Amino acid sequence: MGPDDVDLAWLCGLLHDIGRFEQLRMWGTFRDSESVSHARLGLTILEGAGLTGAELGDGEGLLPRFTGDPAWASVIKPAVGLHSDLRLPDGLDPRVRAFCEIVRDADKVDIVRVFSQGECEAILGLAPDEFARGGISDEAMVGFRERRCLGPDDRRASLDGLVGVICLAFELTSDVADEALGERGYLGDLIERPFGLSPRFADPDTRSKWDEIARAMSWR
Repeated sequence: MGPDDVDLAWLCGLLHDIGRFEQLRMWGTFRDSESVSHARLGLTILEGAGLTGAELGDGEGLLPRFTGDPAWASVIKPAVGLHSDLRLPDGLDPRVRAFCEIVRDADKVDIVRVFSQGECEAILGLAPDEFARGGISDEAMVGFRERRCLGPDDRRASLDGLVGVICLAFELTSDVADEALGERGYLGDLIERPFGLSPRFADPDTRSKWDEIARAMSWR
């Protein structure tokens, strides 16, 4: 990429989670399942559609504060609005898709980082003793074995969110992102000592599934 496109990618990354602030203010949570899609909310904030208030003005979006270039705006808006979707839609302009994939890859790596460095209660809402007694659903394991990201219907047990984060590694689109994930050790830390806790789970079924996950991901 040339320097202008590097700057554009940087700005997409800077703005991709702009919806998180309003999400937390309005719903008191970062969980999309308990509020709204933070990506769609971010797009709404940038566009200003239907928003009013002292910070935004009457329906004025925030994007003009960052760029007045329509060509940049046409890339930033889908990069923000689509970054948390399970799949990108067909028919995207190739240039737009490239920037969307950059943001999505970086976001996946960062989510693994957050999980590897965070605390169980803050991330999963489970106390350490609850984590030790946690379960992994058969649906989550099907997704893992198919080497794909998990959708909402695949997350049924208390530890499925953790399995879902590990599955993010399967759908990185660039070698750069894959190398970054490996070099920083986030995934290995998450598997060997999730949240700094022992993965020797009380439930034999959970232990067996976690051992399968650890073996399959050992190459990373």
